[in-house]
Amino acid sequence: GQYIYHVNRRKPKMSMTGVLHTIELNDIRIAFDVGCRESEHIEMIAFIPEYKGMVGSDGMMRRIVEDSVRIQGREKTEQRFIPDGVVCLEKRATRKRILLFIEIDLGSEKLVTRKTGSYSVIRKLEVYKEYLRQEGYKKYNDRFEWMFKGFRVLVIMSNQQRIERLRKELTLRGIKRVVWFTQKSGITAETILNEIWTVSDVNDKKKYSILGEKE
Repeated sequence: GQYIYHVNRRKPKMSMTGVLHTIELNDIRIAFDVGCRESEHIEMIAFIPEYKGMVGSDGMMRRIVEDSVRIQGREKTEQRFIPDGVVCLEKRATRKRILLFIEIDLGSEKLVTRKTGSYSVIRKLEVYKEYLRQEGYKKYNDRFEWMFKGFRVLVIMSNQQRIERLRKELTLRGIKRVVWFTQKSGITAETILNEIWTVSDVNDKKKYSILGEKE
């Protein structure tokens, strides 16, 4: 069996799915860390996981990466979202910095739902389209000391079938370049910076590196 260890008799707040999600996120963090340290061309400036927090001026603990976008409808509403991780890389030759958002898919959540307000992977990725349009990512300019002109969302998924389904759905919604996919099984410290990523445009069959080089 599988166990969750905790320090008192109360049940832990994190489910087994949450534990596995955190482990996979840490695996990605290690791959970035080791891959960048062994690379002559790239340096990792920061990797901020979803669970990292800081105390605000009011004394309350808040997640660093928590954010929101304005959703247009009958009334303008704020939709809160939390990336699984935020990464900043720097190319050593040019000192150019790259902003990346990480999303981990364990294969347990619905890809698409037609019900209003229901959660699905596609709904969260649609939020990034608005986040890009509204330039919400510029909140990271001061933190990472760079004037970002955009970002990429790296979605790490459990299997290729789910990737292709999402690529088709995103292409239909006009989200063709900002979201990138790869399978978890293909990520190591040696490969994470290589041409293992596909863009969300289902008509683009090429593999890309997050550093910009094409295969």
